[in-house]
Amino acid sequence: VACDFGTGRVLITAAVEKPEPDESVGRVLFKLNAEKPAMSVFVRRIDRIQCPVFLDDGTILFGCEGDLWQGEIELDDDGDKSRGILNAYRYAPLATRETYGGTPMQTGVNNLAVSKGKVYAHIYRMGGSGWGEIIRLDRPKRVEKGKEFDMVLGLKKRLKLHQEVLRSVEILEDNGGRSFLCNSPDENLVQFTGGAAVENGERKGDRRHYLITNDGKSKPLKASR
Repeated sequence: VACDFGTGRVLITAAVEKPEPDESVGRVLFKLNAEKPAMSVFVRRIDRIQCPVFLDDGTILFGCEGDLWQGEIELDDDGDKSRGILNAYRYAPLATRETYGGTPMQTGVNNLAVSKGKVYAHIYRMGGSGWGEIIRLDRPKRVEKGKEFDMVLGLKKRLKLHQEVLRSVEILEDNGGRSFLCNSPDENLVQFTGGAAVENGERKGDRRHYLITNDGKSKPLKASR
């Protein structure tokens, strides 16, 4: 669930346990505000979106098949405004996809948070428990009011964007479980949980909690029970 506190918009994503043969696993619902009923969102060509967050320009970020995407919800122009349409593109290819006969090692976007200048992501093993990292990268350029959402169409433009975005990636901390990654409403603070300290191959103590202020360094927090 993602909520835009400024406008009251809500985006809900879910998965169907037993979809029909030609049916997508994912489901997306969208509410314009508290008074309006939730409407279904048409999503084409991608199977499922996960961990959405709203940006203050009205666009959304979300994970899909391990990568980071940016998009917007467009209201259908069929007259009754009863359906939304997701327009989105892959902003950053972050998944380490692979295939072979053993246990998968691949990781991808599992959770998201945003600050005023960065996107924070929990990169976690896809399809099982295990290993991961907390990373951050540059936030997409703001969509100015009154201007159309740019899908960055064309191979040359998309490759240029991916090169720039991937150069901005920083790996902050290891994480091998739930991250509880989140940001404050003013986007000045980001909090997450990292892995436990390891000495000589053995875990020592509890998992560590971190706080980042204004995109500075991650600082451990002393958490009391």
